[in-house]
Amino acid sequence: MPGARTAEQARQNARSMRARIPGDFRAEPKAEQLIEADAPVPA
Repeated sequence: MPGARTAEQARQNARSMRARIPGDFRAEPKAEQLIEADAPVPA
């Protein structure tokens, strides 16, 4: 079963979920047609 092996790894995993992803992060893959133009993506 996947998951953290230590308390510190659990904290690191939690911090990684709060990372900000730029709004235009998916624009380039869509422009290169690696992601469908109308595919739903997180805002």
